[in-house]
Formats: sequence, structure tokens, C-alpha cells
Amino acid sequence: MKNKKWWLFGLFVLLLIITVGCSGGSDESSSGDSSENDSDKVELDLVYTGDPAWRQVMDEVISSFNEEHPDIVINGESATDGSYSEYLRTKDATGEFPDIFELMDVQEYYESDKLAPMPDSLSSLIRNPVEFDGTAYVLPTSATALGYIYNKKFFEENGLNQEPKTYDEFLEVMNEVKNLGETPIAVGGQDVWHMGFWLNHFLINNIFAEDRNWNAKVNSGEASWTDEEPTEAMNQMMDLFESGVVSDNWISTPDNQLAALVTSGKAMGFFSGPWMFTQLKEADPEFEIGYMPVPDQEGNINLFTGGTGAGWALSKTLEDEPEKMEAATAFYQYFYQPDVYKKVLEKMGSLPVTVEEVSYDGIDAQERLIETYNNADATVPPINEMLGENQIPPSFRDWFYKTVQEWILSDADVEEELPKVEAEWERLQGQE
Repeated sequence: MKNKKWWLFGLFVLLLIITVGCSGGSDESSSGDSSENDSDKVELDLVYTGDPAWRQVMDEVISSFNEEHPDIVINGESATDGSYSEYLRTKDATGEFPDIFELMDVQEYYESDKLAPMPDSLSSLIRNPVEFDGTAYVLPTSATALGYIYNKKFFEENGLNQEPKTYDEFLEVMNEVKNLGETPIAVGGQDVWHMGFWLNHFLINNIFAEDRNWNAKVNSGEASWTDEEPTEAMNQMMDLFESGVVSDNWISTPDNQLAALVTSGKAMGFFSGPWMFTQLKEADPEFEIGYMPVPDQEGNINLFTGGTGAGWALSKTLEDEPEKMEAATAFYQYFYQPDVYKKVLEKMGSLPVTVEEVSYDGIDAQERLIETYNNADATVPPINEMLGENQIPPSFRDWFYKTVQEWILSDADVEEELPKVEAEWERLQGQE
């Protein structure tokens, strides 16, 4: 009997070992299948700019694309706050250049042979893709126009002018807000790219609205940063910040805090683009948003319109990787797909750039922006989106924005500082 018990116990142990072994073999097989399935997927690294609203939009687009395309994985990465140009250059320098990416400094990367041409199936989707020698290399994501975005309820309750006809009238309104004990203009100066909003506004009003080829003239020596027009533009910039209508802590305020500052009543407005409409509504669904263009001294509406000289690009390496090129094409086609693109435009408050018409119902502020855009005296891109002979030297934009910050903080004399701008332009141009 004792031997029989030991025999049964031995049989039980043997069966247990066999069962565990089979189970282990099954797990290993499953793991192997999973690895094999994962290896069949095409992965793409995508990098894009760091505006909070844009981050949210892209998170949603990437997530829905990955869900609908199980054979493709988009690894999205938003730039950190600060300079996107420097961020992308660092990616390049460290061997982490992405497969697909948002691009601001288009001509720089075209001339350094970093870009693959856009397939016809993509370039045909866009009204005006960015081209070189008749070949499309960049697809604008959307178009936008900047203006003063403000607390409409506050303006109405205090009988403030919401349609200033000249820049002086605009400043009068800002001073009225200040005299009511409020901060008229919040500035997100901690993010150097935000400084470009007001800076480009004054450059456009004083230079580019009349002369789109001014950069080329500087490059050829026909114009200079010490001329009357840029001097006036920079004096207007300095005067605005010294007038007391800009928030005191502008240099330490990040752009992503502006919506909270305005909806909480700590500031009454800011100069930015319609992507802020969504952020304001998310901060306070009941907040009443106002939008007004800021006219020049003569009353012209010269809009700072961004986006049309920048956008989506393809890495040159994709030319030798057909599977990745096919996946990248699928992702960009998905982005501009009407049902997806409509949501992008709604959340960014921007204007479509596609051949196929895409419309959406906007708030009153958005309707006024569209009306202003359609009737503007001039629509001009920022200095860094000008291409061809009008391209600025590499790294000049960020250096210039930071330099102007230093001028404001030190109450510098513009006429003494502009020769240094001219010298830096020439130095950087010589490095090309």
C-alpha cells in the first residue's frame, strides 16, 4: 500500500511537470508570435511644435490614426517649450532626426538636402504647397491670422471701443483698460517664439506690407536694419512694452498660461492666434471671446498670417524606405481627410488650406477673424516663413527675438542696437 501511494504521488508530479512544460512552451510560442506581429508593423517618428492646443490636437489625431491603422505605429513627440527650430536642430545633431515632422525653417532644410519631395497624392490635396523649382516639399497644416483676443464681456460692460480704426486708437483703448485698474495685454515672453507675435506685427506694418522683398534687399545691401522703417518698427515695439499696458511679469510668463490669466481676470487680453479660442473655452466655457485686428498708424489692416510657409515634411531617408514612405503618406492623407481635418480646424480656430472645401461653425470671434482675413489690406507671413531670396539667415530669428527681449528689459536705445542686428545678419549670412 505504501509503495502504491509513492507510485501515485510520482505519477502526479510527472503530470504536473508535463503540464507546466506545455504551458511554458505555449507562452513562449505566443510571445514569439507577438514579436513577429510587432515586427510587421511600420513605425514612424513624428515631431511637431509645442503649442498646448496643437499638442492636444495632434495627440488625438495620432491616437485615432494608430487605432484605425494597426499595421502602422506613429510615435508622436511634441517639442518642449522654447525654440522649436533649436529643438529640431538638436534632433538632427544627435542622430534622432524624425521620419516625418513639422517644419518652420523650410529653406534651410531644403538646401541642406534633408527633405524628400512630397508624392503627388499628397501635394494635390493642398492649394499652395511650399515648392522649390516646381516640386512640393512641405504641406501647410492650416492658415491663421493674429489679432488682439480679449474679454468681450468686460469691454461691453465698460463701453470700450472694440473697433479701433488706427493704431493710436487701439493704444487709447488699452490705456482705458489700464485706467480701469486692469492689465490690458498679457505676453507669454518665457517662450521666445511668442515674442515673434508683436515683433512681426510691427515689422509687417512698417516694412513688409509695402515691400515683400525687403529681406532680399538686406541680403544684397540695398536695404539695412538701420533704415527708417525697421527703426520705427522696433521703436513701436519698445514703446508698447514701456507704456504700462503690458503685464509686468511678461518675461516669466509661458504662453500656456495666457488663457488662464485672461479667464481669471488677471489680464483682459493678449495678441495671438485663433488657436487660443479653444484654450479659453476649456478654461471657462462661459467666457465671452472677442477678436479685433490691430490696425497700423494709417488705419490699414495688415494681418500677420502664419502657417502657409511652413508645415508637414518628409525626411530624405524615406526615399530609400518605401514602406515608411507609404506609411507617412497614409498618415498625412489621414490628417487632411475632411472629417479629421474639420476637427483640427475647429480646435485650432484656423483656416483650411486644402483643395477640398472644409467648413465648420465657429464662434463670433472666429467669424470676425474670417471676415477680417477676407478683407485685409495685406496678409503677410512672419519673417521666418519668407523663402527664396527673402529667406533670413539660419538662427537669426531666435537670436533676434531673444535680443529684443534683452532690449526691453534693459531699456535699450534702438538706434544704438540696430547696427548690431545688421552685423549679426551679415555674420550668419556668411556662414551659409
